[in-house]
Amino acid sequence: MLDIDSSNSPTYGDQYGSSYNPHYGENGYHPIFMFEGDTGDCLKASLRAGNVYTSRQIVAFVGPELKRLRKKYPHIKIIIRGDSGFATPGLYDFVKNWAAELCSV
Repeated sequence: MLDIDSSNSPTYGDQYGSSYNPHYGENGYHPIFMFEGDTGDCLKASLRAGNVYTSRQIVAFVGPELKRLRKKYPHIKIIIRGDSGFATPGLYDFVKNWAAELCSV
């Protein structure tokens, strides 16, 4: 199980990339994280500007990790879990195509 989530990381002063996020009501960064679902271990993180939407660049974030995990553990079942902010056609299409490639191998 791969849990995907984003968070707010408040900043003070004039840090590059920091910007106002109306959802959190403050200036900061909007990092994205991938956790292993059972242990909660952080597998990957990426720092993003504070004003980007939750799903921004989600395929570029998830794709390389899925490929890495599949290569290292070819027979495990991988489930991606995230809140509705990650429910985008791009991610659905990527996962569908990725799964189809596995079935054809």
